[in-house]
Amino acid sequence: MNIRWLQAEDIREVEAMMADYPLQYPKFVRERYPSRWADHLRTKNRNACGYAVAVSEGERLIVGHAGYVFNQEAGMYEIVGVVVSSRYGRQGTGRALLRFVEERLRSEGAEQVFLHTLGHPGNEGTLCFYRSIGYFQTSHEIDFFRSGYHRVTFVRRLARDETAESALTIRPAVSEEERETFASILEEGAFWLADRGAAMCTKRQVTAESIAAAYGREGLYVAYVNGQAAGAVIVQAGLDGGQPDGPQADALRLHKLCVRRAYAGTGLSRRIVGWTIAYAREKGLRRVRLDCAADRPKLCAFYESLGFRKAGETLVLGKYPTAFYEYGWE
Repeated sequence: MNIRWLQAEDIREVEAMMADYPLQYPKFVRERYPSRWADHLRTKNRNACGYAVAVSEGERLIVGHAGYVFNQEAGMYEIVGVVVSSRYGRQGTGRALLRFVEERLRSEGAEQVFLHTLGHPGNEGTLCFYRSIGYFQTSHEIDFFRSGYHRVTFVRRLARDETAESALTIRPAVSEEERETFASILEEGAFWLADRGAAMCTKRQVTAESIAAAYGREGLYVAYVNGQAAGAVIVQAGLDGGQPDGPQADALRLHKLCVRRAYAGTGLSRRIVGWTIAYAREKGLRRVRLDCAADRPKLCAFYESLGFRKAGETLVLGKYPTAFYEYGWE
């Protein structure tokens, strides 16, 4: 698959693709694009707008489309027209197109982008897709376009791996507002997992009140990247979390590690774990312990890559495969 800028002869195929998705691209939405494409074709200056297509290697067919415009009202770039041929779905085409557009906007100095999509029943798969690749939802406006056609807005930060060098501050969630921020990060993570069919908890279980009831108000920490709340973690001493040998006085338990989707893939989770280990050392403890879903191999591999050793595995409450990990030092 190759990705290149849209040409005039591509338009008919793109229109046909959009028409194949009447839920995502009803007629009143499709009617906006001819004038947008005309602006793109009229100038080679890609500062204001640009439209790209994905072309299949063998058949030389147009199999996907995505573009961007500078939204004057919002003062930032908006991604528009993301569509993939039904014959080429679930092959990474949409993701590749978005990354192409994002790279272009990075070169323009954009720090973040946003997009709108429809939020009516039947479009849940689209919402899940955007969440899965690092876009986070900022609004859901009922009947925005017309009755029954809701508007959902997503935003994505464009900084590439900047978290590794950016200022990280981790501090306890003390005030009510900080605890609500903590809960909102867990809620975002819970929704993302639910969208992927891997729900770990319900919305009710990640409210500030439920978290306080289950874990108390001590040990709740929020991670801030350049002043923005980006991650959350619970660190508490003396709790076993179901560990095979029970609670240990020299151990710190790491629990509920979560980062906002906008910071996924930036190394923030690793930095929070590193901070947790350093925190435990400062407290005179000798190990960090955690438990996680044993049926999520990538998550287990993540902790193992950081030096955690699997201490055991069990079926919690008779239905939740759970792995126990430990990181120790002398």
